[in-house]
Amino acid sequence: MFFIGVFGIQDKQKEVCNLQIECKNCSSNYLKLYKTYRYFHIFFLPVYKWRIRYHAICDICGTIYNIPEEKGKKTENGEKGVITYWDIKEVYKKPIIKICPKCNSQVDDAFEYCPYCGKKL
Repeated sequence: MFFIGVFGIQDKQKEVCNLQIECKNCSSNYLKLYKTYRYFHIFFLPVYKWRIRYHAICDICGTIYNIPEEKGKKTENGEKGVITYWDIKEVYKKPIIKICPKCNSQVDDAFEYCPYCGKKL
């Protein structure tokens, strides 16, 4: 946020809608579409918006996906079924942490065996 007197530049994130698309990471249908942008304002009234981007976030696993801008705009304007499974591009995926049943250590999802005690996970 940047203020000079009565005007400034600020970033904003706005929830647009829920998407009926399956998450590529956890196979849930709990994706939310968000619009992020930077805007110039005078007396807290937005005058000009730029750097508009759309992304979807899974409520279950927290994976973030980029959405093409033209499809994000159409969905924001009320069109249904514009964004498909093939349109979402993964940007960030939270690492899944397993707990070893024998020694209770936190182990990364990539391991088949616990690196601390050797038990199969």
